[in-house]
Amino acid sequence: MFLAKSNVKYVKTKIEILTEDEIVIGEIGNEAILGSDNYDCEYAQGVQAKLSFSVPNISPLYTGGESSRFWYTRKIKYWKGLHEPANGNTYWFSKGVFVVTGISVDFNSVNITCVDKFGALTSDYGSTMLDRSLKIETESTVEKFVTSVLAFPKGNGQPLDCKKPIIDYAVRKIPNGQELEMAAGTFAGDILLEFANTLKCRIYYDRDGILRVSEGHLDYAYENKAIAWTFYDGAVANVMSASLSYDFPKARNVVTVWGEDSEGLQYTSTAENRNAKSALSVDKVGYRVGATKENLYGYNQKNVDDFAQMYLQTQTIIGTSVTVECPMLPHIEVEQCVSVNYEKLGLIDKKFLVSGVSYSGGSMNISLVNLDNLPWHLELQ
Repeated sequence: MFLAKSNVKYVKTKIEILTEDEIVIGEIGNEAILGSDNYDCEYAQGVQAKLSFSVPNISPLYTGGESSRFWYTRKIKYWKGLHEPANGNTYWFSKGVFVVTGISVDFNSVNITCVDKFGALTSDYGSTMLDRSLKIETESTVEKFVTSVLAFPKGNGQPLDCKKPIIDYAVRKIPNGQELEMAAGTFAGDILLEFANTLKCRIYYDRDGILRVSEGHLDYAYENKAIAWTFYDGAVANVMSASLSYDFPKARNVVTVWGEDSEGLQYTSTAENRNAKSALSVDKVGYRVGATKENLYGYNQKNVDDFAQMYLQTQTIIGTSVTVECPMLPHIEVEQCVSVNYEKLGLIDKKFLVSGVSYSGGSMNISLVNLDNLPWHLELQ
């Protein structure tokens, strides 16, 4: 595979300018980007990635306004490429579609900040608050509900998202179960997050800017994933640095979720990490309790139980990590699995989940979570 060749030396960046309905109207390459472009993607429900970069102050091309390439109705597709001098080829990897959230201008430069497309559905972007109530019928399925939310009009003749979502077959036909009404003033993204969390679904925008709704993974699914890359301390060109960290204040091993049905009957569920292999299990470190969370769709016990398990897994993933600084490997994405062999860190042939990826120009940092620390391993073996 070309990624392993020593003659791949140059990292390139490409930014495509898109219209609101995602038609390409322009392109910016390395020569027009000042300093380093900065990208950060972390495992999360909803918004996962942020992007910032600077371009020269060329008015009116870049300085903002309706005629600018960067404006409220513009979107950005961000690419990273590896250039191989031997044959002149550049291998490009799409890293996502973004909406512009801020523009600042000085005498010399225009600084652009962005979030991935899910931000367009939340307060990060601030434009998709429902202007009227939205009723979710009892017979509505996951597919119908998600599609109807994305088709909701923005008021300028455009839907919230012009791209059709990709929804796992396993969850596509799951019924809503109870008639619900979303009040005017609610952000569409908040509705989708609550809905997905209740059903233990992952919801996020992929690197091509398409909304994905997939089965929520427990660790047995990660155990069966192929290894995307192997990091080991014997390969000088493989790693620049590596470190192991435990963010104790963030780590949680107990969470409680509650909900209520239309008749006022309440349901609660507490999920605990009792995995004997996990360094964060209750039996090893005692209770580390997360904030109690309300489930908007908690109108029965199953929904509340499922949400509690999903919530606990996300709280576990953000608590511990191995961080690797390495040459650019743009094929590595959040939620892939890699193998790590660092004897000095006490890690011998361990399988890790990629929980974060960040770029600053040509350098790359990857955050990893040991699969053994996830809360359900013992239960599912």
